[in-house]
Order: sequence, then C-alpha cells, then structure tokens
Amino acid sequence: MALPPEAIEQLGAGARTSVVGSVDGQPLIGQVMPYMFEGEGRKVVLGITKRMRAATGKAVGDSVDVELRRDDAPRTVSVPEELQSALDRDPKATAAWEALAPSHRNEHAAFVAEARQPETRVRRAQRTVERLLAGR
Repeated sequence: MALPPEAIEQLGAGARTSVVGSVDGQPLIGQVMPYMFEGEGRKVVLGITKRMRAATGKAVGDSVDVELRRDDAPRTVSVPEELQSALDRDPKATAAWEALAPSHRNEHAAFVAEARQPETRVRRAQRTVERLLAGR
C-alpha cells in the first residue's frame, strides 16, 4: 500500500522506517520502505500481510483505515542463556549476530527458546552459531 505524501512527511520516512499503529483497528508493528513501481516511479509503501488481511477481513485492493506513527524505540532481543553462551564462545559468530537486524535476531532467539528440553536448546544454539558462521 503506497503512502500519501503527507503521511511520508509526517513520518519522516524517506528510507526504511519502523512504524507502529493499526490497520482497521488491528495492531501493526512494521516498516515502511521505498519501492520502485514500473511506470510510476518511487513510492514509500507499507506491506500488508496475508495474516493482517485475514484479521481485518479485507482483500487486496480493499480500502482500509491506517494509523501509523514512527517507532524510534530501541530494538531489544531476549537472548536465551544457551544461545548467549554459544555466542560468547565464538567471536566471529558474535560479530555475525551483532550485524543481524533485530527481526532476524528475534527469529534465531525464538528458535532456541521454544525448545522444551535443555539439551534441545543447546543443540539449537549450536546450530544457530553454525548458521551465523555460514552467513545464513
């Protein structure tokens, strides 16, 4: 969904910008970002996921009410103890971790944390370190 110029100006959204708000009353945490449209040029857009469309009962092309505000809050990730220990043992993995976007850190942390057994969390932490070292 392309944002109107006045919304872009209010958000200060010339590049990728984190936002919070709602779509038809459904909470939204996301980003707006520039996108090139063939024949139309550059526009700043907000992606609406299938999950959001299902929650609002709307289809592609339907009108929605959107409220957005810039989200400048620092991004923090709760790192499971097993993953933190694995990262502490490998400076290269730690550097790769630090270079990740918060959303990707969250995905890796959740992968480790959702395991019920401590042994599984340790294995998943090691697998995460291997993925980081492999550039994935």
